[in-house]
Amino acid sequence: MTAPPSRRSVLRTCVGTLGVGGLAGCLAPSDDSGTNRSERRTETTTETPSETSESPTPRRVEAHLAAENEADTEVALTVTVRRDGERVAEQTATIDADDGRSLAVDVARPGEYTVEARLRSGTSSTFDWEIGTEYDGRLEVRITGPDQVVFREKLRGSVCENGGTNGDLPFSLPDAEETYRPGTVEIRNDAKSAMTLTVSIVHEETTYFECTTDLGGRQFVSNDAVTASAGTYAVTVDVSDGGRTEYSWQVPTEYNWPKLLVVVDEDGDPLVGCGGRSETSLVVENPTNESQSVDLTLLRGEEPVDDGSITVDPDSETEHTLSFPIGDFYTLRAATDAGTGAETLAYCDCYEQFSPTVTLGPDGPQIEPVTYNCE
Repeated sequence: MTAPPSRRSVLRTCVGTLGVGGLAGCLAPSDDSGTNRSERRTETTTETPSETSESPTPRRVEAHLAAENEADTEVALTVTVRRDGERVAEQTATIDADDGRSLAVDVARPGEYTVEARLRSGTSSTFDWEIGTEYDGRLEVRITGPDQVVFREKLRGSVCENGGTNGDLPFSLPDAEETYRPGTVEIRNDAKSAMTLTVSIVHEETTYFECTTDLGGRQFVSNDAVTASAGTYAVTVDVSDGGRTEYSWQVPTEYNWPKLLVVVDEDGDPLVGCGGRSETSLVVENPTNESQSVDLTLLRGEEPVDDGSITVDPDSETEHTLSFPIGDFYTLRAATDAGTGAETLAYCDCYEQFSPTVTLGPDGPQIEPVTYNCE
């Protein structure tokens, strides 16, 4: 069993798994003075006659908002909630780079709402939020770039409460090492229209998880405690009126927070991998006394997913950004006139090899990944 993770490790994991296990306690760790980072950010909240001032309802719904900044710079975000054109809540908050937080603009009663997220640059996006009487979920505002805002709606509860097909979940392999946390399944619909899809997970000849779920546009759901041990699992995803794909889910012994991520795009085609970051910064060093050029290629299996060519001055270094379509195991290939080097990179939550360094030498490039195992 691995040692408990550090606070920094937990923070990185929580940012990658919003809505699972309670965001407010997950994304606002205390510093050494005991003060929450969220409390130290500048924010302004303006409330017009809100849900609490209107006529009471028989049942208060659980509908919350959260924000995550995936950009590499601090952002100022204003979120406004309207019902029938009338503003019911608004908050402006400053959010650090690569950070997230809950927002104090909860909705207390059922109805149809319009949520607008606006950045200081003027970029904005809206979401039509339908809150039923039994609603229990979270709407996430995600800043994916300096001028990019998207919404995702997290519905609480399991994808399939009876998804296990071979006894109780989580599924455990005999004589296999257990992971620090049980593996989860997250299914996300990035399309604007509703989708129906089926996810099945098999180990050897045993189908131990199978789930068919309906997802509205921009919604995602998760199933906790699906697998308990390291191993390799075969995953099949079928989308009604869409695509089908198969994937080999690798759960190494060091992978403490296993997460199977299924993303359905606008065309109904599924992409399957693990939970992980979308990009990382690559450092290229040239310790020689001559300028050198290198061709970089990132491969998922045999398929190139990102590439670039850069020239580095003598006795200097530069950075290059690598983009990943989904968390997974990738191969980074670096080629110069002197030779070619390659290295496997794992970009999954809490099993990451990130910020690798490529050193350009007279005998060809050497790649040194930095391993981050959340231990």
